[in-house]
Amino acid sequence: NCTKARAVVQVATNGGQNQFECTGSKSSNSCVIVQESDGGDNVARCIQKSSQYGESQHQSLVCDIRQVNTTGTNSATVQQTIWQRTEVGKQKAYERTEVEQINGSGTNTVSGVQSVTQYAEADASATQDQNASQSFDVNQDAETGPNNQSLRQLVDQNAVLNGGSYAAAASKP
Repeated sequence: NCTKARAVVQVATNGGQNQFECTGSKSSNSCVIVQESDGGDNVARCIQKSSQYGESQHQSLVCDIRQVNTTGTNSATVQQTIWQRTEVGKQKAYERTEVEQINGSGTNTVSGVQSVTQYAEADASATQDQNASQSFDVNQDAETGPNNQSLRQLVDQNAVLNGGSYAAAASKP
């Protein structure tokens, strides 16, 4: 099945498979994927990229994935990337992912990367404010199968200012 929806629910029975990839490139977007299978594989991909150039910027990327299985594999891949460049104003970037995987004897696997790059360049009279927030919550529960996860979070903030004031903050709860 093919859809451009931002919220998807897939249910497969008797070894059937669920696959979905959510992509986005807007300054504020979210994706919700719910998959249930009785022995088949659940495969979810959430690929979100956003870039902005100009004055005050606020970007938000949100991905929620829930996978339930009996014996098949639950696989979730997340890539969230925000890029911002400004000459004046505030830069705010927010990336949040929540993954829940429940399985009997099958494997639960999560891999994810969150990346924020902020660059500001301004004259002495400007004020620059850069803020990046990232959270990646994983809840895996398998009765007898293995749980695997690989997560990376990257923040790169650069500011060029001759005089004036500068503030930068990055948070990873």
